[in-house]
Amino acid sequence: MTTTTTETAMVVDTTAQGGAVVESAVATTPLARLQAQIDTLNDFATRVRELRGLPSLLLHPTSDADPVAAPLGDVLRRVLKETSVVRGSLMEDKVQGALRAAAESAAADAAGIRVLSRRETRKRKRSPSPESPRPFPAFQPKAASLFPVEATPPPPMTLSRLPGYVREFNTKHARKAALHVWQSTARESRELRVPLVMRFLIPDVMRAFITLGHPVGEGGDLPVGERPLLVENVTAFGSREKKPPHSQSDYLVFQKLSQQILRMLQSTPRVPFETLMDLLSTYRTLFSEQCTSCQRVLSAEGYIPPVGRVWLEQEGKTGVWEPQHVTCLTAQN
Repeated sequence: MTTTTTETAMVVDTTAQGGAVVESAVATTPLARLQAQIDTLNDFATRVRELRGLPSLLLHPTSDADPVAAPLGDVLRRVLKETSVVRGSLMEDKVQGALRAAAESAAADAAGIRVLSRRETRKRKRSPSPESPRPFPAFQPKAASLFPVEATPPPPMTLSRLPGYVREFNTKHARKAALHVWQSTARESRELRVPLVMRFLIPDVMRAFITLGHPVGEGGDLPVGERPLLVENVTAFGSREKKPPHSQSDYLVFQKLSQQILRMLQSTPRVPFETLMDLLSTYRTLFSEQCTSCQRVLSAEGYIPPVGRVWLEQEGKTGVWEPQHVTCLTAQN
């Protein structure tokens, strides 16, 4: 009999009886046996990790509109098949032997072995090394509000100050916008008294009627011309619509614009008249400027331009009015 021992610890026994070759396993070396058990457990752990990712396919199936998506029934059969395969692999003698050997080894000498729960593993964080670069500062969103907040608010608008402000406004916005006192008839007295209606016009874009009045219960001891004025109502129309202030525009875009401004006034009822006029002046680009949120001129719903306005503070600079669709404003809130 000739006996040859190979590196894999197998014995090949060749005898003269029929020339048969008999291959039998003998005890391998402890190191080789340990390595084989580690490989077995690593392979099984890989299969278990892959199996744990399959239920997400059932919880979040792909869209039916996807032409390459597998039907849900096929996905379910795949999950069940993989589960059965992993279960069969777990019951194999080779895997069970490796698990028993690992348990016996841990029971014999568990020094330095600490099993972390899943919650502890999530909480565990790697401490930054001294060589790590400093992180970037956290992003600070810009402060936005309905109206600008003045450090020193201007004095309230009064009937005595109004004519001078109108002349100053028309000079500043020459050929771009105009502000006048509206009178229902030519014979109406030119004396300013409340309720006072102002007509604001942006050529070829819009016109708006602004109703001014006195706050109830305030300034009663002051002369009428020195009592503060309060913006009571704003109604927007198309630039060529011939309608009175108390009516409504025939166009949906100006109806939405009026509603949006009234919503802002309800939130800040004592907004200065000058601030309101600065806001209305931004509508010169109503039909050409994009919404700063969705980057579109017309909204996806209703095909309305960005009639909303948000005041955005800028560090070290003058703030700006940002145009936004009403739907985009609602989504942000």
